[in-house]
Amino acid sequence: MFKNLKIRTKLVAIFVFLVVISLLIVCYIGFNTAEKILKNSRIVTLEEIAHLKRNKIESFFFERKCDIKVVQDYYNIKFNFSTLARFRHDRANPGYLEAKQMLDGQIKTFIDAYGYYNDFKLVSPDGTVLYTTNELNDAALLDPPLSDPEHIAFIEGKTGVYFSDIFYTRFGSPNYKMLITAPINDLKGAFVGVVALELNMRHIYDFIQDRTGLGKTGETFIAKQIGDKALFLSPLRHEENAALNRNVIFGDKTSLPMQEALRHENGKGLSIDYRGENVIAAWQYIPMLDWGLVTKIDTAEAFALVFELKKKVFFIALSILMISFVISFLFAKSITKPLEALSNVAQKISQGNLKLRADIDSNDEIGILADSFNKMTDSIIAAKGELEEAIESLESSDKKLRAILINNIDGILVIDRKGIICFANPAAQNLIAKKEAELIDMMIGMPIGRSEINIDFRAGFLRTLEMHVIKTEWGEIDANLILLHDITDRKRVEEGKVNTANMERKKASELEVAFNKLEKAQIASLNIMEDLETERTRLESEIIDRKRLEREKEAMHMTIVQSSKLASLGEVATGIAHEINQPLTYINAFMQNLQRNLKSYITDEEKLKEKIKIANLQANRINKIILHLRTFGRRDDIEFSLINIENALNNTLLLMGERIRLGNIDLKINIEPSLPKVFGNANRIEEVFINLFQNSIYALANKNSIGELFVDILLDNNKDSVIIKITDNGKGIAKENLNKIFDPFFTTKEVGEGTGVGLSIVYGIIQEHKGSIICKSTVNKGTSFIIKLPIKKDNE
Repeated sequence: MFKNLKIRTKLVAIFVFLVVISLLIVCYIGFNTAEKILKNSRIVTLEEIAHLKRNKIESFFFERKCDIKVVQDYYNIKFNFSTLARFRHDRANPGYLEAKQMLDGQIKTFIDAYGYYNDFKLVSPDGTVLYTTNELNDAALLDPPLSDPEHIAFIEGKTGVYFSDIFYTRFGSPNYKMLITAPINDLKGAFVGVVALELNMRHIYDFIQDRTGLGKTGETFIAKQIGDKALFLSPLRHEENAALNRNVIFGDKTSLPMQEALRHENGKGLSIDYRGENVIAAWQYIPMLDWGLVTKIDTAEAFALVFELKKKVFFIALSILMISFVISFLFAKSITKPLEALSNVAQKISQGNLKLRADIDSNDEIGILADSFNKMTDSIIAAKGELEEAIESLESSDKKLRAILINNIDGILVIDRKGIICFANPAAQNLIAKKEAELIDMMIGMPIGRSEINIDFRAGFLRTLEMHVIKTEWGEIDANLILLHDITDRKRVEEGKVNTANMERKKASELEVAFNKLEKAQIASLNIMEDLETERTRLESEIIDRKRLEREKEAMHMTIVQSSKLASLGEVATGIAHEINQPLTYINAFMQNLQRNLKSYITDEEKLKEKIKIANLQANRINKIILHLRTFGRRDDIEFSLINIENALNNTLLLMGERIRLGNIDLKINIEPSLPKVFGNANRIEEVFINLFQNSIYALANKNSIGELFVDILLDNNKDSVIIKITDNGKGIAKENLNKIFDPFFTTKEVGEGTGVGLSIVYGIIQEHKGSIICKSTVNKGTSFIIKLPIKKDNE
């Protein structure tokens, strides 16, 4: 079918086909690539927003946990709690009023400073509210139990810090709330009651509902698993009253991201939301609160650019196709029109009209073809005349050729393809000693190439003839022309020279073999020299690259070490804040009491001097912490000197001590007296302590019993090294992971909780100090890190 089409149609079809195929491939690859990039970009952005909000929620509630731990240690509460309990039924008693006034001065300052809490309550061991900062509802809020719907906040608060479920109350200040409870001990350490902070959820809702980067349909919300349902805990963009009212049954095809998050999974992808709309979503599990968090946006909005791109690609492709069709048609026409004219001329010339010419005015290949066609026609006319002359000349030449063959002094035989003689000239008749009549039609076979034959010319005399066979035509017969030449005399001469020729030929052959061996040896030598030069160049390049890589490795190591120090400072920042907060609280309380005494003209000079001395000590403590924090954080040049390991430990505890205490960890230190100094860098040794302490704190988190952390520093038996042993009774390390813990970026922590760099940095620091570190661990029993640092001898 295709071969029957005109050239114009074929050209247009081929051109359009190539354009369509190319366009489809380019559009398909380009659109799919752009679509994938756009979709991945939106999903990654959504995942980053979800991760950011999860981290901020966890940080927020970790800070609230730290708040209530600080409140637990308030001296005012420990001192006045028994007074509140004693006068619980006589709240007009001066003793009760004085105790309440002392508490108000500190606690209301705490409430106002943070701004997250609606109320602060103290609860007796039997569940009675003894104290509240909500003065508007003081009478109504005292005595009744705490307001959480399940009434378990008080019970759980007796044993540790507890976050209640979110609930809504119309009493007092109507809004969504949470209770944070914790036990209170008196000055002797005995349990006396529970402290409760009423958290206003408006602050966390404002952050969760922040729609920056989520467009017109995006939103973030949280939920908690209640039985076989996921209960929404925050208002929704499309349903303001959804908090504590809307729920989804597990297994429902809607809100699958929230179900995945409540199954302790983190992820991202396409789904269907609570409205039945198609969305892209990212979900995170918040283990601290057992919440699930979902950030989502409608696919119609998220992928709007993709849909718009699809329209534009289709429009552009259609436009290109139409333009290509027009261009291909005009292009094909420009080619086929002169070809058609040339074809018409060729047909007429083939009919015998040699005077016709192709009149095409063009400088391209078709114009050249037409010009060549005209010249070919002229050549045909000239060749026709020459051919006629050649035929006449050939007939004359044939006559001459026969005369030459007959009169040639060499014998000439013509044999056909069957090997039968067709012609023999007189010379051949004479050489073979036979007449023409005897030779014609004689069968002699089909000799090949050049050969020699012996003929018995006369009795006792042999004649040697050389035959040379040439394939030719004899008239209308395919034949072989055999030339016969008498070489009898030449053969006799050659027979006398054969021995001499053989000897010379042998010598020439031996010389040629020797020369070839020498030439090959020279070539091999040149190749070896070239290989050596190439190898030398490669080794020089490899040495330069290796030195550059070593410099880059050293720079990268310094960057990782400094990043690790900054990360360590970030992780201990909360503990340092509370480490500083305690002396600040004392100084604040002292200043308030001093101001109150001055107004009342009550001054006890000796007591005042003692309190000023204590306040100065607290201020010096703050200054010491800040100065060491700045020293530890700066970038050092790894200068080594004699250092005291005990001082390095004490400086580390300036930064980490409060965080260890807030983690409910019992720290026990055993240091052998009069330990010698080691040669090293104090900042690096502190970083070792910080990384190992942080690992222990993580391992002891959420432990039901009290966590224990042991630090032993002693001299080894050979008295040539100092041994540092850090042991905890945490969750331990699996046996299969023990040989990988010092590998860079290996971690068993959840995503976002660790980078896997800490222990590799520790290992590198110990190697720098020419020491050793090993780890021993048992799952659910604890972990020990044993470090050995060499002592610098006097002769070193």
